[in-house]
Amino acid sequence: MAVNGGDLTSTGALNITPGGTLTAGVSGQTLTLQGNASTSLRATNAGNTTIVAFTNPTANTTLNFPALSNGTYTICTDNGNCAGAGVTLQAAYNNSSTPEIVLDATRAALTIRDTAGGLGANLLEVQSNGGGTTYLAVTASGLTITGTAVVSSNINSSGGALQTNGTNRIDNSGNLTNIVALTLSGAISGGTTYSGSGNINTTGGVIQTNSTTRIDNSGNLTNIAAITASGSATLQGGSLTLGTNAQAGSMVINDGTSKYRHPASRCAWPKHGIHIARPRGRYSYYMFDHR
Repeated sequence: MAVNGGDLTSTGALNITPGGTLTAGVSGQTLTLQGNASTSLRATNAGNTTIVAFTNPTANTTLNFPALSNGTYTICTDNGNCAGAGVTLQAAYNNSSTPEIVLDATRAALTIRDTAGGLGANLLEVQSNGGGTTYLAVTASGLTITGTAVVSSNINSSGGALQTNGTNRIDNSGNLTNIVALTLSGAISGGTTYSGSGNINTTGGVIQTNSTTRIDNSGNLTNIAAITASGSATLQGGSLTLGTNAQAGSMVINDGTSKYRHPASRCAWPKHGIHIARPRGRYSYYMFDHR
């Protein structure tokens, strides 16, 4: 059958059933196939049929197939997302206008799961461009950060300690430990106890107990109720001043009932009282006692 020019029309349904391959059009001519919303293309093999159908159009839409290099490609569907077709996360990123993943209540969280036997390596990594530096690594045992972590909320350890350089600094009970020096710009408050061999240095404040200054920023003892020593106590310096002219009071020095034996005369002196040694003298003493 040959139709040269004009239209091929039918007053009813028109079926074209060739005895062989059906080819419509030629490569040098435009081909337009059109129909209503029920238009479909069908392919059947061994009783199985694949239908390419259309959803009812709600706007004028053009779907373009991209120009690709030589090869055979698979059109992606929502089942498997082109599994086995060579699609990569990089390709998905490259074709994203806004490369973010927006979650919703239906699909919930984005989850990365370890292998059944445990991967034994990083489960998630953030690296430099060449892959030589891993800025962030998540493993089955913890989190590793290269650089500085800036945290705007709490750091909570439910079963471990806070460490620096692999050494515990705050244990899980909240105690400071292995602290070399403690430097403050403000006050320490609360029912806390400090124990250590390092320095406590305040550059602009004082040391207080019960909100009362005990050591001022110049190093002076102030508001001290009593100084108690468990052994011998020595107060030394260029000069020693007890009391002031503007204050009236008394000074009481108590001692036990021990005896002091003079090293030269071997006489037993009462040790209780006040003994004042003469500067650079060997055996001269000024002694005041209660007798």
